[in-house]
Amino acid sequence: MQDTNFNKVIFGSYFILSLAPIGIETSILLNNFENSTSFFNLFRLIVPFFIFLTLFFSLKKLNIAEFKGAFFLFFFFIAVFASTLFNLESSNDVQKLLLPFYCINYIFLCLVTFNTANIKNKFNNFFFLQFVIITIVTLFSLSQFLSFFINFSLPDLYSLKIENSFYNQNSNGLSRVLLIISLFIFLMNKKNKYFYLSCLIVNTIIILLQSKLVLFSLFSFTLLKIFWEKNIIKEKMKDVFFILLIPLLITFFISTINVSKDGPKMRLITQTKSDIGSSSSNQILDLAIFSGLKTRIDTWKVILKNSGKPLAGYGSQADKYLTRNLPKHTQLAANSFIYAYACAGMIGIISLIIIYYNIIKLLLRTIFLIKSRSKFNGLKLFYFAILCFLIFRSIFENSFVVWGVDFVLMINCYFGLKNILSRKLT
Repeated sequence: MQDTNFNKVIFGSYFILSLAPIGIETSILLNNFENSTSFFNLFRLIVPFFIFLTLFFSLKKLNIAEFKGAFFLFFFFIAVFASTLFNLESSNDVQKLLLPFYCINYIFLCLVTFNTANIKNKFNNFFFLQFVIITIVTLFSLSQFLSFFINFSLPDLYSLKIENSFYNQNSNGLSRVLLIISLFIFLMNKKNKYFYLSCLIVNTIIILLQSKLVLFSLFSFTLLKIFWEKNIIKEKMKDVFFILLIPLLITFFISTINVSKDGPKMRLITQTKSDIGSSSSNQILDLAIFSGLKTRIDTWKVILKNSGKPLAGYGSQADKYLTRNLPKHTQLAANSFIYAYACAGMIGIISLIIIYYNIIKLLLRTIFLIKSRSKFNGLKLFYFAILCFLIFRSIFENSFVVWGVDFVLMINCYFGLKNILSRKLT
């Protein structure tokens, strides 16, 4: 019993510490370490190495079949790591190896967890522990966003960001985490007054953040779940009213009273009015509401044009290298396949297709195994919804192909959902 509890503490600590490098630039390794903050950030960057070395001694415990079954996850990041190593031009570039290494280390951690007796059944607890940590950081970031929102009389939260020596956070990243929190509340809790109040608060803030991708996902998932359930029409209307409509109205009210009469309006309202009043837009991408997509497509064209290594790519963060002459805010591939091509060429594209194939196959298997609507709930639905969202998000963002919150969520949900389905079949 003591050994089991000790293992739980160790693995729980690993899952918490594995989040340490998220949110800071790996380039701080090039800085002069003159204060305690620098040394703290250095610890955050190197702690995964100690986790990896500890886990390495557990290799003999790994089930070969399990390892083979998860190798497709390793392969993409190994390809990016190898390409980065091959393209190193100076010692300053070594820090680029960290991002694919963190991904490899985290997959390794999950794989060892599922191959350790009396620990694999605690995986959901470890995920929840991480979720709590991410939520706490999100609430701290949100408090700063709301402070800026009030003090500067802004119409919404979209243009805000946090950049300091500890971590970076923008409105898109914040809205993504809040969507996960909203889905957790919506899918994992019983409907009562606290349920509706929580949904109302979180969804209002999500709408204020004005991320089109997140808003589309929020309304789509919520409406699909509401109308999929075997509830009477009155209950469905109640859910739509309190979970979506009221937050929408509150958002408009807050935005209106926070700015002067002639001040700026919310981003989506401004873009929609511009598109309605414009008669010169001959193509859909000329519409203001699709300006972000047009910018992304232009960036994709630049990356494809500038890439001179179609087979193996330029290594980690190659999208920034290939778009270095563009404005800083457009120096991201903002698409998982474009990023894979920039970093690992066609090898990256093929290995990423295999990842998509396995995730989609798991999602389809989940649907086919459901015999009735009533069984499609709880944790299984939560994992399912997050994986669907991340696949959708990866069309317009780098998402889970680079180290970050998206990657951790994808790995957790893939292994978590796979584990649930395997238990139901045994």
